[in-house]
Parts: sequence; structure tokens; C-alpha cells
Amino acid sequence: MAVQESSGEALRKELLANLHNLLTGDEEERLCKDIPETACRHQPVNFLTHIFSLIATKTGDGLADPKLVLAWILGALGAPATAIGILVPVRESLALLPQLFISAQIRSLPVRKWAWAIGSVVQGLCVLAMAAAAITANGAIAGWVIVGLLAVFALARSVCSVSYKDVLGKTVSKKSRGTLQPELRARWQRS
Repeated sequence: MAVQESSGEALRKELLANLHNLLTGDEEERLCKDIPETACRHQPVNFLTHIFSLIATKTGDGLADPKLVLAWILGALGAPATAIGILVPVRESLALLPQLFISAQIRSLPVRKWAWAIGSVVQGLCVLAMAAAAITANGAIAGWVIVGLLAVFALARSVCSVSYKDVLGKTVSKKSRGTLQPELRARWQRS
């Protein structure tokens, strides 16, 4: 006996499908040629999850920008010049170099979405912890705590960079990736 969907669940799925269709202009029957059938059924949720994730990642990157935001915060907190000076090298090197060493391990995982999800959560927690450190500490302690959190943030970013494309490729069809209906794109560019 099949389990019937509640009316609330059916409404939620319909709203997600309509939002997905509005953003991409894709009709469900034309999608899913390049992703598994199980992922196809969840295409609107997957698509919107990726959008939310990318918005959160960009926001975290902006809030933890070592060239402007963190340098200013550490300067205002009276952190040592050394801590301020290593912000950019820590962020850039730890986001890129570890990818050389971890990519094979992540690719060997049967389910890579957990690497991406855990990395994303760690990044968010690091940004929150940086804000807490900036509010509760000052001087050298605040500076080095924030540099340490930035290092963890960058390492988590590295894991996400390696796993993201694979997760995207298995959950969102090629036709939907990076799309935004031309009318919406034009409207947002005008505003």
C-alpha cells in the first residue's frame, strides 16, 4: 500500500517546483537526462539548496574577507601587525594547497555530499566564532584566535571546493546549472 502525501507536503513540492521553473525556465520533463532518477525527483529542492548554499558561502566569504573586513577588525581590536599581515596568506594558501592532497581522498568517498555539507557547516561556525571573538576579546588574543579560525575556515573551504562540483553534477541537471531565466537576469541587472 502506497503512503499518501499530506496536502502540506504536496503544496511544498509544488511551490518548490514552481520556483525552480521560474528561476530556470525548465520544465520537469525536459530535465534529468544526465543525473540519476532519484536526484531528478528532488531537482527543485536540490537546485534551491545549491542557490542557498552559494549565497551563504558568498556571504561568509564577504564577512571573513581577509583583505578588508578582517584586517580592519584586527586593526580596530589592536591585534599585532603580524596577525594582520598573515591573514591573506593563511586564507589563500589553506584554501588552495590542501586541495592537492585531499582531492583523491574525497573523490574516493562513495557519498561526497557529506564532505561538502560538513565543510559548509564548519565555515559557517568559523564565521560566527570570529564574530564572537571580535566581540569578546581584543589585542593579541583576538588577533590570533581570528587567524586560527580563518585557517580552519580556509581548510573547510578547501574541502568544499573539491567536493562541490561533484555534488552539483549528481544533483542538478546540466541544463539547470548556472541558469537564470533571461527575463529575471535582465530585471536584476537593471536594479
